[in-house]
Order: sequence, then C-alpha cells, then structure tokens
Amino acid sequence: MNFRWFILFLSVLLLLTMMAFGSIEELEKKLEEAPLPEKAAIMNELAKMNFAINIDNAMDWANKADLLASQLGQTGQQAMAKKNRGTAALNAWHLNEALVYYHDAFDLFEALNDRLEMGNVLNNIGLVYQYQLKLDEALEWHLKSLSVREEISDSKGIVGSSSNIGNTYNGMGNSEKARDFYAKALEIERLINPEKVNPNVVLLYASNESSLGNTVEAKIHFEEAIQLAIQQENYRVLINAFNNYGNYFNKLADYEQAIHFLNNALEAARVYGTEAQVAAISLNIGNIYDKTKQFETAIDFYHTANDLYKKNKVFDGSIRANNNIGLAYKKMAKPDSANHYFLKSLNMAKQFQSPYFLALAYNTYGSQMRDLGQSDTAWHYIQEAYNVAKKHQIDEERARASHNLGLIAFNRGDFSNAREYLLESIDLNRKIAHVAAEKDALEALSEVEETAGNAVEAVKYLRQYIALNDSLFNIEKQEQITAVEGKLRYELKEEQLQNQQLLLDQQTARLIRQNERTVYAVVVAVLILTLLLLFFSRYRLKRDKKAVELEQKQLETEHRLLRSQMNPHFMFNALNSIQAFISDNNTLQAELYLSKFARLMRYYLDSSNISFVSLEEEVNGLRMNIELEQLRMNFSFDFKIEIKGELEADETELPPMLAQPFVENAIKHGLRSKAEKGFLSVSFEALGNEKMRCVIQDNGIGRKASAKMTNASAATPHTSRGIEITKSRLQNIWKEKYHDDCLKILDLKSEIGEAAGTRIELLFPYRL
Repeated sequence: MNFRWFILFLSVLLLLTMMAFGSIEELEKKLEEAPLPEKAAIMNELAKMNFAINIDNAMDWANKADLLASQLGQTGQQAMAKKNRGTAALNAWHLNEALVYYHDAFDLFEALNDRLEMGNVLNNIGLVYQYQLKLDEALEWHLKSLSVREEISDSKGIVGSSSNIGNTYNGMGNSEKARDFYAKALEIERLINPEKVNPNVVLLYASNESSLGNTVEAKIHFEEAIQLAIQQENYRVLINAFNNYGNYFNKLADYEQAIHFLNNALEAARVYGTEAQVAAISLNIGNIYDKTKQFETAIDFYHTANDLYKKNKVFDGSIRANNNIGLAYKKMAKPDSANHYFLKSLNMAKQFQSPYFLALAYNTYGSQMRDLGQSDTAWHYIQEAYNVAKKHQIDEERARASHNLGLIAFNRGDFSNAREYLLESIDLNRKIAHVAAEKDALEALSEVEETAGNAVEAVKYLRQYIALNDSLFNIEKQEQITAVEGKLRYELKEEQLQNQQLLLDQQTARLIRQNERTVYAVVVAVLILTLLLLFFSRYRLKRDKKAVELEQKQLETEHRLLRSQMNPHFMFNALNSIQAFISDNNTLQAELYLSKFARLMRYYLDSSNISFVSLEEEVNGLRMNIELEQLRMNFSFDFKIEIKGELEADETELPPMLAQPFVENAIKHGLRSKAEKGFLSVSFEALGNEKMRCVIQDNGIGRKASAKMTNASAATPHTSRGIEITKSRLQNIWKEKYHDDCLKILDLKSEIGEAAGTRIELLFPYRL
C-alpha cells in the first residue's frame, strides 16, 4: 500500500473512532440535561453504543437503566435494559447470567405484548444455548423465535432465525434439514434486499451445499458471497468466505487452491477478524497438511487453533482440535500420544454435553481401541457413540458407529449382529449420500456373508460394492475435472484483475497528485482532534487509578507472602536438622532432607514471580514442605493430599501458596504438641463456575490449647501473619465478590466436646 494512502487510512480510521467516542460524549451530556423520565431511554442507548467499544461500560449503563426504569415504572425501558444486560453478559461469555437477563426481558416484553422484541429475545436465548453446545435447546428456542417473527411478518428476523436454525441443524450433523432453512433465508433475503443481498446468508447456503456434495451449486454461491463481501466491505464475512471456499477446494483435493484461499483468510483474520476466526482457519490449514501427510506441521496448526479456542472458550473448536491432534499422532504410529488427545477430546465433550461431539469422540476413541486390538473396550465406547447418535438423530456418526460395531461383531464370529449393524450402516450412508462409507460397508458385509457360508448373499453385496466403487471413481474424476475448470477460470480472472489493476494504478497516481494537499490537511485536522480527545478523556484515567492501586497492593502482598514463608526461622530449623543428621553419620537422611529443602526453595522462588501455577506444581510444593516437617519431627504424623473430581492437575491453574501458611500452622501449632500420632489432610475440589475449594484439616490439639502454649512461652501474644496475608490475598483476588465463606476456620470437637483439631476452608478461582 502506498505510504500516503496508508496515512490517509489511519487518519480516517482514527477520525471514525473519535466520532464514535464523540457521539457517546454528546449522549452523556444530553443525559445530564434530560428530564428524569427520559434518562432510562438514553442510558439504554449508551449501553448499545458501548457494546462494540467497552463491554464493562455497556453493562454499567444497562444496570443503571434497569434500576431507574424500575423506580419510574417504565416497563418498556426496563425490558430493554434487561435485554441489554443479557447481551453484555453474552459478549463477556457469562452465558448463564445472560440467560437469566434474557428470560426476565422476555417476561416484560410479553406483558407489553411487544411481539417484535419477544422474537428478538427468543432468538438470543437460542444463541446462548448454541454457544453452550446445547443444540436441542437451541433449536427449540430458535423455532419459537421463527414462529413469533412469522406471525408479525418480520422479514429480517425470519432470515436471521432461519439461518440460526440451519446452523443448529448443521451442528447436529443434519445438513439435509439445514438446507431447507438456509434456502428459505436466502429466498427471503433476495426479496427484501435485491440490491444489497447479505453475503453471509449466501455464504451459509454455499457452505451447506458443499457439505452435501453439490459442488457446482456451492462454487456459484461461494463466488457470489466473496464478490458481495468485497463490494460491501464486509470483512467479517469475507474472512469466512475465503475460509469456507478453501475447505471447498480441500474436498476436491485441489490443495494448492485450498491453501491459497485459507492463507488469504488467515491474513485477513489477523487484521480484521477475531481470535476465534484465526483458530478456525488454523484448524482447516492443519487439515490440509494432515491430508498431504505433513503431520508435524499439521499438529503445529492444530495446537495454535486449540490455544486460541481455549483462550476464547470456544469449546466445540477445542474438542475438534484435540481430536485432530490425536488422529495425526495415530497416523504417525504414536498410539500413546493419540490416546492422550482422544481422551482430552472425549472428556471435554462429556463436560459440555454436546451430543454431536460426544458421538464423534466416542467413535474416534472406540476406533482407536479396535485398531489396538482392545475389542471389549472398543465395543463399549462405540456402543456409547451409537446410542448418543441414535437418540439425537446424528446420522453420520450413527452410520460410523454401526460400521465399527459390525466389524467387531464379525471378528468375534457373531455374524448375526455383524450383518444387522452393517446393513444399518449401509442404509444410513445411503440416506446421507456418503458414497465412500456405503461402499466400505458393502465390502465388509460381503466378507461377512462369505465367511458365514452364504455365497449368494456375498456375491449380491460384492456386485453392489463394485457398482458403487465404479460410480465413486466417476464422481472423483468429475470433481477433479471441476477443480481443473475452476482453476483455469480463476487464472483467467486473475489475469483480468491484473489488467484492471494496471489501469487503476494509473488513475490512482493522478488522484494522489491531485489530493496530496487534502491528505495532509486531513492528517493535521486529525492530530488536532486527537489532542482534543486526549484532553476530554483525562477524567477516564481517574477511574483506572483505583484498579492500578489494587494491582500494586496485590503485588506487595505477594512479596510479603514470599518473605513470610521463606523466613529465617524455617531455614534455621531445616539446616539444624541437616546438621543433626550429619553429626549422627546419617548421611542418607541428610542428603534426602537437603534435596527436598533445595527443591522447595526453588519452588518458592519460581512461584513468587507469577500469579498462577499448575495444580500439579502446587501439590508437589505442599508435599515437599510437609515431608520436610514430617522428617524433622521424626514422622510423628501422617498426611494425605487429595485432588477430587475430574480435575486434571497439569491442565488446571490456581494462585500459588494459598494453602501453605495454614499447612505450616497445622503442623507447628496443632500436631507438634500432640501426644499420639497426628494426621493432616489437604484436598482440592472444583465447585463449578471456575471456583475451587481447598480444605486443610488436622487432628491436633486445637487452636485454644495451642494459643495457651504459645503465649505462655512468648513475651507477647502470638498473631499469625500467614493468615493475615492469605486473607489479604483472597480479598485482592475476589475484590468486591469477597465474602466470609472465602476463608473459614473451624474448630473441630469430639463427641464429648473436646478439641479434635482444626479445619480450614479456602475458596479461590482457578482456570483451565
């Protein structure tokens, strides 16, 4: 791009941004001057304007509008505020919170009989369920939305609902049903917007035609979608169009064209798109490298996609990425690595209860077990895939499961079940036009009948197999011819574009010379406006100051924690113990103690500079600390560290060393003075909503008895700095969400009321 035009582009972009901020500033000024009854409506408008700029501000304005409208009895504005709160929560990926607000909004709009907004809210509820991968619920709410929108002849809304229903059926693996709704959406869109058809509606139809194998129809609509997106400067749709067109060429085995369009999509997504789009495109590029047997490169792209999917909480994408990594390792003959990623994919599918991905993951892992000769395990998982696919009408995965079950039954000599499952697979593949899979099932069934001694039946299925194999060969040849024709047309179009570009460059050169002064004038004007914007934005910095102070306080607390834990008293005791072992010629114990001590010091130093560590590292650090104390106290107590539920210690991250001060207190004040053998337990458990509970429990002498003994031997009463620091850390972590249950200290009693130890419960956030 010419440098002068680059300056102009940046200037115009900055000017548009300032105009958006200016509009908000004007609306905020209008709010100050408006009479009270008009304020809720203005607040709702401010919420909408902030959706694309600052989601926290959007939620703040929606909350204010909701409160004011409720006080003034303005039901319409209160309903709109609830809807805006739902949309803000949806954009922040707080999906359960979004559902609550949308349901509240729907009830209010229903009371007002506002059918237009009822249809909008029903559609949004369907979208929330789609994002949660609860596709049955999503379909139910999208169908309700479509019904309401059809009642009031909301053409634009009908297009949106029909497209969303098509997307939902596609997510279920039912492209045939999706086609009806995509076609309906496209037909209505062409009627209501003949001069400016929405390219995304065209793209959805093209992508579905491609999945159904209608290559010619798909190609026509892909090219139309790309042309419309370019004309309308709709970069979001253009990215998706390039991506899906690349997948189209991938299906035709034209990998050169596929990579060309996918790379275009990736470059555009990095500039104009979202991280979720970059992830989807990376996944597709990985698929092409996988097909061309460049497995290491494919895995790199899959990992890139998976990291971005996890970051943006796109769980269906992460399931696919893990599944594809497993398949790549399987092709590389690395079964252990393949199993690791297949199980990760399966566990995620179980966690988020997506029927399609459950069936996919069960099938994939079951097939892997069958290939490894583990017939019983394979049967169990593939049967699970079959049951899920049958219940939710996912024909593709049900056909795949039937085929696999038939093969396992055949290997067991169970010809009856083998025949039944393979016939079902043939019927399902015929229904969804999956010719290659139908051919494979016919070949397997012919072999079953031959082995069972049914020669006539074996010949019948073999003939069907040969006929289908010939037709598949013809289809593949036709697809190759279509790909070559498409490539020729593309090259001709490129040549035409190059000629047009030459003329355009000549015209552009003349325009540059004519408009050069105008460009620099615009730049100067923009710079002046920028200075004005900075002047009027200074008050916003005050709002951020408090957050900075809180972060600084948290850092100081972290450093104080480190100093409190690496105190000279602990190091002195540890080194004294080592010296005692050496004096007693117990070099083995001294070396063991010194090794653990060194590793523990390393963990303290490493974790002092980061906000989160893995659960595995935290547990190892606690174990080393406790083992040192156990060794120093001559094994006068036992201990247990437990991770409950389905937490993956290497995948889960939490704030470091929250439990450590309480573990030290339990040993020092509870167990050290106990006459009989003591016991200490530490457990970590996920509670949902990304909250974790840690419980530290001992059967020591109790806090009262310990306090008496400590204070009797000290000049001044003892106060635990570790507890104060941990409480301060929890308050900084939770901020306004902190409550008493985040840190609970309980004195345990025996049946006769005597002290029986202490129990500490900590609540803190974790992340995957």
